Amino acid sequence: MLETIIVALAGWMLLAASAFRYRRDLGITAPGTIRLLRIAAAAALTLAFLRCGAPVSGERVVRFLGGGSIAAVIMVARCRSRRCSFCGPSS
Repeated sequence: MLETIIVALAGWMLLAASAFRYRRDLGITAPGTIRLLRIAAAAALTLAFLRCGAPVSGERVVRFLGGGSIAAVIMVARCRSRRCSFCGPSS
């Protein structure tokens, strides 16, 4: 489960970096770079789903959703509590 959380966290961070608000702060304007960030995020989230430690069943889906949710909460809490390298100022 820890591996799922870590990989999903990386995927959510890549997906957030491809959002307009953070792209603007990072100075990313090239469409190819934006597409690459989104593809890498999708690959990381897919990897988290495929390696979540359960056979292909409902348990895998539940583990992936749990790990992905925990990773999303960690990322949002970190971005709101202090300034991240790509999250910008706290609001």
